[in-house]
Amino acid sequence: MAATGIQLASARTFYAQTMPSPDEALHELFAGNQRFAANQPRSITHNLIIRKERTVNKHEPFAAVLACADSRIPVEPVFDQTMGHIFVTWVAGNVVNPEIASSPEFGVAVLGIKALLVINHSNCRALRAAMTTDSVSGQISVLYQRIYPAIEQSGVNIDKAIQANASSGLSVAVKSYERSADF
Repeated sequence: MAATGIQLASARTFYAQTMPSPDEALHELFAGNQRFAANQPRSITHNLIIRKERTVNKHEPFAAVLACADSRIPVEPVFDQTMGHIFVTWVAGNVVNPEIASSPEFGVAVLGIKALLVINHSNCRALRAAMTTDSVSGQISVLYQRIYPAIEQSGVNIDKAIQANASSGLSVAVKSYERSADF
């Protein structure tokens, strides 16, 4: 994932104790992604001992990210951030149901987060598996039930299914977070 072609002003790094505006938070996420895409991360220079001390008793992330559970897309490095900066919720296929939505909603309601980003990625194995499998057992079937509408909407085009699935998840998430008073 890379945000290419976006012109941004110079970015400032947010520390756990700083609560930026929603626009500032999104700006920092996109600027961090540009640094990641350009192989110029700054987060590796953060002193982890200090980061641990600042986050041992509380966490004050400046943004929440809802992402597909995929080991190829580690959220903090992709946005050039480190511990305590992003409140991440991972779920295979990036599906959103009330249980999944409750984690970022907690970030909004309790931690004071003002920015939420729902990200998707190419070549999603969960969507591919749902496209090629008629039935599964166990909890995976619950996951696939949330993915099937996006597949039906997009036919057999994986890229369109990924977009439709992300749009569906974003819609559910936004409805949930709008109920949080300060979002």
